[in-house]
Amino acid sequence: MVKIFKSYKNILLCLILISLPFMQLGLTYYISVFFLLFLVSFLRALSVKSFFGANSKYIIFGGLFFFLKIFSLVLSEDTFSYRDILIPLRELFCFIGIILISLYLKQCVVDIKKLKLFFLFFLSTILILVVSQYIFFARGIYFGLPIDFFVVNEATLSGAEKALKFGSRYRPTSFYGEPSYTSWITLSILMVVLFRKEFNKAFKIRVIFISFGIVLISQAISGMLAISVTSLVYFLYYSNSNILNKTRLLIVAGIIFSLSLYTSEELQSRIYSILSNEDVSSNIRFLKPYLILKDMINNADFFGVNNYSELLSVIDNAGFGLIIQYGVISVFILILFFKFVEKKVLWLYLILSLNFNGAFFRFDKALVISLVIGMSYCILKSDEKQLKRKLVW
Repeated sequence: MVKIFKSYKNILLCLILISLPFMQLGLTYYISVFFLLFLVSFLRALSVKSFFGANSKYIIFGGLFFFLKIFSLVLSEDTFSYRDILIPLRELFCFIGIILISLYLKQCVVDIKKLKLFFLFFLSTILILVVSQYIFFARGIYFGLPIDFFVVNEATLSGAEKALKFGSRYRPTSFYGEPSYTSWITLSILMVVLFRKEFNKAFKIRVIFISFGIVLISQAISGMLAISVTSLVYFLYYSNSNILNKTRLLIVAGIIFSLSLYTSEELQSRIYSILSNEDVSSNIRFLKPYLILKDMINNADFFGVNNYSELLSVIDNAGFGLIIQYGVISVFILILFFKFVEKKVLWLYLILSLNFNGAFFRFDKALVISLVIGMSYCILKSDEKQLKRKLVW
């Protein structure tokens, strides 16, 4: 696997890629694949002093914004727990980590042909796994990585046995704890593929169809929206197709989506339960956070709530969570972060990522976001030996 990459600097990129299927596994939160790999990546990136030049301002101002939240807690007359202070510190660590690790990964030089094989194999494996899980789950049999080894989304997985036993709806999750997390990982790979000109159109179309297959079978509404929006942006603004071909592709995509919706009773049932506020996932993702945000505004908590740690179990939306915890400070944090990222197409990725479950600045997400940012800038080229042969001939 290491042969995919051409230098010692790229080993870190290799480690992050091969860890993707096992990202949520571990013994505890801080003895897990994602935290240990994040720590290694952070220390490795920290050792390169040149990164602190022009980019040090993002780290400095980011630190000020996160510490402003801590000061607001300390100066507040309301009671708060030590976790309410530790969470901003942990998220500041992730914020700095994304900046340093993504800067490090930008320097990588990757063989595009072998990278294409990896992406295709990884996404195809996810698709095969969600199809297999759909079949097994329908028969009341759990099929996937051992539940006891998950340290993220374990709350969702804890109800798997009961749901399968009594025939309740339980959606495919592939390597992860929730279908939405699977969709987010799929979206992350899709972003790298679609918006790098080095990947040819045929490969991009193939990846789009595989991605749609994953989110449709797993019935992840957030994933369907994210993949649809990303694909539309690519076809309308970044592909070299003429207007007629773009129209044809959009019509075909619309027909496929409509047929999938029409023929899938489970997908229809899910959409109906969401619209009728009976879907547990969507309630935690949107309804409950909205009500908390409404109360926060009514109480004039402009720097966010003081008891965020107590609300974690009822907030499962990264965007809502960020606003509820930091208030107006969240706006400045995101503006600073978007300014660091620079590419507008990556802004789209970050905005879509805010709609998925879990906190935005979390160790596992920091690794994946760093991967996407780094691979959006790194050098992609063909194998040097093959290139030399072509030059000789």
